[in-house]
Amino acid sequence: MLLALNKFSIGAAVIAPEVVLYLNIKGLCFVEILGSFGIRYSSPTLSSAMANLIPTSTFALATIFSGVGAIVISSGFYAVIWGKSKEEKMNNKNEVFSLGSFL
Repeated sequence: MLLALNKFSIGAAVIAPEVVLYLNIKGLCFVEILGSFGIRYSSPTLSSAMANLIPTSTFALATIFSGVGAIVISSGFYAVIWGKSKEEKMNNKNEVFSLGSFL
C-alpha cells in the first residue's frame, strides 16, 4: 500500500482517494485469487497449516531485521564518533601551529 503510494506520488502531487481505494480492492482480489489457486493445487489442510505459520515467520523476520537495524545504527554511531575524533585531532594540530606563530 505504501509502496504504491510512493510510486504514484510525483513531487507535490496529491493522489486521489479513489485511486488508493481501487488499488486496495485490486490487491485484496489478487490475494483471494492466488489463495484459491493454491487450494486448488494443494489441499485445504495445507492452506490452513500455512496460515498458522504466518505469525511465526513474521516474528522470525522481525527478529532478524531488528538485529540488522541495530548493527546499522551502532555502525553509524561509530562513524560519527570516529569522524569527530579526526576533526578534534585536526583542530588540535591547528591550535598548536597558531600558538607557535604568536610566540
